[in-house]
Amino acid sequence: MPLQLRSSVRSQRSIPTPSSSQPNPPEVAEAMADEDVIAVENSTAEAEMDNDSDASNQDDSTNKNDPNASKKDKSAYRQKYKPSWELDTELKDWLTACPTDSFAGYCKYCRTKLHAHKKGLLAHARSSKHKKHLSSFPDALALSDCFNLPDTNGDMDGDGSSKRNHKGQRLFNESWLSDPAFEAWLRKVPNNSTRALCIACRCVITAGRCELIKHTKAAKHKKAMADGNLQEMSEQDLQWLEFSNNDHNLSQNLPAVPYSQALTFKPSMIDLPGMLVDDIIDRLDKHVPLELAEDWDNVGLITKPTQPMKVFNLLLTIDLSEKIVEEAIKKRVQFIISYHPPIFRPIKRLNPKSWMDKAILMCIEHRITVYTPHTALDAIKGGINDWLISSFMTSDQNKVRPLHYSKTKIKTSCLEVLLSEPQETVAQVFKDVHDVTMTDYGNSSTDVKVSCDDKSLSEHIEVLAQTNFAQLSSRVTKLNDVPIPGVGMGRTVVFETPLPLYEVVQRTKTHLDLTYIRMALSPKHTRDTKVKSIAVCAGSGGSVLKGCDADVWITGEMSHHEVLDAINTGSTVILCEHSNTERGFLRDWAQQLRSVVFEDQVMVSVSELDRDPLRIV
Repeated sequence: MPLQLRSSVRSQRSIPTPSSSQPNPPEVAEAMADEDVIAVENSTAEAEMDNDSDASNQDDSTNKNDPNASKKDKSAYRQKYKPSWELDTELKDWLTACPTDSFAGYCKYCRTKLHAHKKGLLAHARSSKHKKHLSSFPDALALSDCFNLPDTNGDMDGDGSSKRNHKGQRLFNESWLSDPAFEAWLRKVPNNSTRALCIACRCVITAGRCELIKHTKAAKHKKAMADGNLQEMSEQDLQWLEFSNNDHNLSQNLPAVPYSQALTFKPSMIDLPGMLVDDIIDRLDKHVPLELAEDWDNVGLITKPTQPMKVFNLLLTIDLSEKIVEEAIKKRVQFIISYHPPIFRPIKRLNPKSWMDKAILMCIEHRITVYTPHTALDAIKGGINDWLISSFMTSDQNKVRPLHYSKTKIKTSCLEVLLSEPQETVAQVFKDVHDVTMTDYGNSSTDVKVSCDDKSLSEHIEVLAQTNFAQLSSRVTKLNDVPIPGVGMGRTVVFETPLPLYEVVQRTKTHLDLTYIRMALSPKHTRDTKVKSIAVCAGSGGSVLKGCDADVWITGEMSHHEVLDAINTGSTVILCEHSNTERGFLRDWAQQLRSVVFEDQVMVSVSELDRDPLRIV
């Protein structure tokens, strides 16, 4: 029936024909022949499309009437691929038969196997995914080069990668190295036959001509080629490409690293000079003085290799766990700064059955240094607490101050003695003593002042007792610890222009990148209450914030009774979970460490797997 309709439509078309008495010129005869061929092709395609529709409708009706149809073999309802579909104007440019499946077609643009169904093929041709891939190959010549699909070889991609390994992965083709489109930047990965290396971008590509062509069209590659970043990789550089085709358990295999297709090798990862472990520790101690940490804290060096080694990659994390160590091994990290100390209380043994002990043992096995600053990083200027309150900074930053100032812990006593001896004689006795001040009063009398701690005080008194100096007078003065300006635990700010409470909440969410927070509203406050002062403490702030008269407290966690005490004394409490008040600081600190502290000698990155264990569900 469709053929008859098509013929009737064709008969009504107004095609100029010569009279029977005159012979047809060759050009006219050729045009008429082409017209007939096109009409037959289109009529055949439409007829098959209608037949497909009738067949599918018949199958649908059969499935509805037969209750056991769902139990039948699915292959009974599958339709075989028809080569005549390739004559359709919407399909002929990209459709071909699948060499390995007679019930499927293959899209050369999308490199996708499709079910052999005319309506489905037409729907694929009109999909946005297909159109996007179609726009990637505007050159017909390049298209023909990329998609030459010989059925006998089973090369589904038609890109010269007919050879595959036992997993079906395409293998690198040596002929690509001499291809004018690739020879300038393409190199073979020595230890992985399924990957290719771009020396311009310093990245790994899946083996395949189609993938290589896509890479040449990438903006990153074009920029690298324009910059002339074509440097051959030495054997030392190629050590970064130790990939394996098999999966490895990182905690049991050293130094094998599983391949990650998203792994990119930046020039900075190879060109950085690196620093010795001891040099990094010295700079960290100067940047974050450990004497500022709380007395109960365990800060500083946790693990360190026995032999000197250079550090090229440094990883920042809040907590150290097994998955963080695995991430560090994968990224070739030699130094981890864990904000929370992985060893907090004294331990008697290291047992891999404990998750924390296992993380420490993995670091030791892989020669990874672990360092923790913890509360020392809370106390310093520009530390975590300053970052936490930075979203509320006003024009007058002098209003921000610590809740509890850190104090000097060096000298505790001052010994003052007046001796009846000349200064030259007294100086010989105290020549090896530091922090000594001597004043010559004439008449063979010298005043000596020594600042020292309690242990040294008794030693100095004993030295004086062993001399024959006549002591005219002596006095011991107890020294008070001197607060260090701007350094200490917690922070508080007083606003010149009060903020409404709802804005304080919104600023906190935005600054910490949180969707939800917990809030305990004081009975004295409402949503629109004007907030004049805020106090913050990163982590667990119950003890630091206790007794503070700020309108709002912002911290990670507090106990139930601490919250009750706060809201009933007039302070609204905002809890953001412990590590959420600390983790965001690492991004800013990483930039500071690399550029300022380490002077661009070490790559510093933040862990991608570290996150707070608590979720609101």
